[in-house]
Amino acid sequence: MATPDPLIGKTLNGYEITRLIGRGGMATVYEARQISMNRFVALKILPRHLIENEQFLQRFHREVRIIAQLEHRNIIPVYDFGEVDDLPYIVMRYMPYGSLDRALKQPIELDQVVHIMAQIAPALDYAHSKMVLHRDLKPSNILMDESGGAYLTDFGIARIANDEVNVITTQGVVGTPAYMSPEQAQGKELDHRSDLYALGVVLYELCSGRRPFIADTPYGVAVMQVTMPPPLPSQFNPKLPGSVEVVILQALDKRAERRFQNGAELVAALEIALHHQVTLEQTQPARATSVKDTRPRQVVARPQPLPAQPTPPPVHYSRPPSSHEYVPVKPRAQRKDNNVWMSLILGSVVGCFLLTLLITGLAVWLVNNGWLDGLLGR
Repeated sequence: MATPDPLIGKTLNGYEITRLIGRGGMATVYEARQISMNRFVALKILPRHLIENEQFLQRFHREVRIIAQLEHRNIIPVYDFGEVDDLPYIVMRYMPYGSLDRALKQPIELDQVVHIMAQIAPALDYAHSKMVLHRDLKPSNILMDESGGAYLTDFGIARIANDEVNVITTQGVVGTPAYMSPEQAQGKELDHRSDLYALGVVLYELCSGRRPFIADTPYGVAVMQVTMPPPLPSQFNPKLPGSVEVVILQALDKRAERRFQNGAELVAALEIALHHQVTLEQTQPARATSVKDTRPRQVVARPQPLPAQPTPPPVHYSRPPSSHEYVPVKPRAQRKDNNVWMSLILGSVVGCFLLTLLITGLAVWLVNNGWLDGLLGR
């Protein structure tokens, strides 16, 4: 039987703790009622066993300082910060509909995916404009409200870009391997494009229903992030349009310079891809139908042929034909007639000659055989 949480039911500095929401790597989050305002809030408390850990304590205080300078409609605001009984706490807006992780348990339509991206991407761009890198973007750090609003939260391991105080990063790779960029998994210096890679992994998961890289150990996942291309998301969601798949794969390019350079670019490409997908599926069949429909209309629209008329007599032109037209014809006819007559004359001559030879030969034969004398009665 699980041990009941000793903080549930207690009141800390005017916040009555009602139930446990979740436990993370560095803090526990409770639902609490702010007595003075009579509203529910999220109370994030650093557990006692981590208070003596200087790294976690620094990280907790960093989150407060970072979020305090981020005022964006899609970033969870901080209401209060304090410490009671040596327990540091942060008070934030309460999101009763939970995280995007919870929403992933059921299919998400593409237009809803785009709606979520269109809210989180600008929040990231805004944080980057303030030189803040999130470094742990994932579905569990995206909270939802009842109207489909999406909010970025948990800047616990965020870092100020170019910050000289870099105690956290120098002690090893931090973040969640399944959503780490290749450069983050290698412990390299990061810029805003690392967060955009993580956003691409979230997009992949929303569209395919699973993460691109899965292994038995976190280290195995980190190695895959560095060395392996992601499997095509359409392998897991055959209905995913190819145009959207192209956007996802660009967001997950291993080379930071080949990814989208900001969230606005990613969302714009995604919206165009979704529109292109609608065009392919909905307007192409309409075009096929319109072709069949318009052909008869085109025939009807053509001028109707005139009633049949008697065939007119041939027209004789008074212009004499040119020599170019008739000169080749006359010689051909004359040549043909001349050839016939020459053949007849030559045939007659040859025939007479052969007949003369035949008669002469016959006469010689009769004389030599005495037939001529017999015929003459000699």
